[in-house]
Amino acid sequence: MSQRLFERYKTDLMSMKLNNAWNGYGSAIFLEFGNLSDVTKKNGEKSNNPRGEITIMIEWDWRAEKEASIICGSSLEGAQIELFLKDMLGSEIIRLQTTGRLPELEIEFSNKVTLKTFMTSVGQPEWAFMDDREVEYPSLVVEGGVLCAETDAENDN
Repeated sequence: MSQRLFERYKTDLMSMKLNNAWNGYGSAIFLEFGNLSDVTKKNGEKSNNPRGEITIMIEWDWRAEKEASIICGSSLEGAQIELFLKDMLGSEIIRLQTTGRLPELEIEFSNKVTLKTFMTSVGQPEWAFMDDREVEYPSLVVEGGVLCAETDAENDN
């Protein structure tokens, strides 16, 4: 089921543009694909970061590569990450796959940037696909070393 879910996300993501990208807490990044919707915070304020139809969230330990060098990574300061993310806007995914024994994410974009996750801490690779469409897929995460669909019941705990 989870590999099929990955393939469904992959098919949908490859038909969408990256329309918003933002730096969360620390080095976490959020890539918002497709049409954007405003988000209201729990306190009633409007968020500065509209949500896409599909979000790719990467918590930490990632790098962006061009053909011959690393151009950005999770160890940089927030302002440098923000500039990188701004430059990524409008690009499209041309290749999306998982790599390694523990599924890390590798995304190649139309602007010749490849984004890779690589967890260096204890635990699991820290990335997720999240769907915000009306007929949405469950979120896809890595648990126990494999791709897993995350249910709303799990998110509520």
